[in-house]
Amino acid sequence: MRPLVESDFEHMRKLETEESVVKYLGNGEIRTEEETRYYLNKHLNDYRKYGLGLYAVEEKESNIFIGRSGLIPWVLDKVNKPLWEIGYTLRKESWGKGYATELASHLKSWAESNLDTDFVVSLIHPENKASINVAKKIGMDFWKKIKINNYECDGYRIKFHKG
Repeated sequence: MRPLVESDFEHMRKLETEESVVKYLGNGEIRTEEETRYYLNKHLNDYRKYGLGLYAVEEKESNIFIGRSGLIPWVLDKVNKPLWEIGYTLRKESWGKGYATELASHLKSWAESNLDTDFVVSLIHPENKASINVAKKIGMDFWKKIKINNYECDGYRIKFHKG
């Protein structure tokens, strides 16, 4: 994983124009160039505001961009304390290789050690069985239905046992 940069726009476009990849993101439709630009800028702004967010994911051996992953801050109430989501989106040719589980497991461990939070979540489209399986593999359980940007997701959560 490495921080996203402006020049990752084309990588993001390629990722966000694969129908099978975007099937369970947002409204399930291919994003426009403007939407891709908006989300890339959001991730860059998250770095400035929170010190982390979504990162580019590259294969170790080849350094080929295969997706994005990280801890996504969602502010859903007036407290302004973010709800941290473990998120990942990978190119289809990278599915089934254990990358999502490896990323999610690493992010869970990092969040437990470094974030001031009692838990992290994964917000998953109810029909996305692969992501539900990843959430369960890293110890998450169904928590509740959550509405994000007018889309209802299943919230999976793992609590941390700190101190």
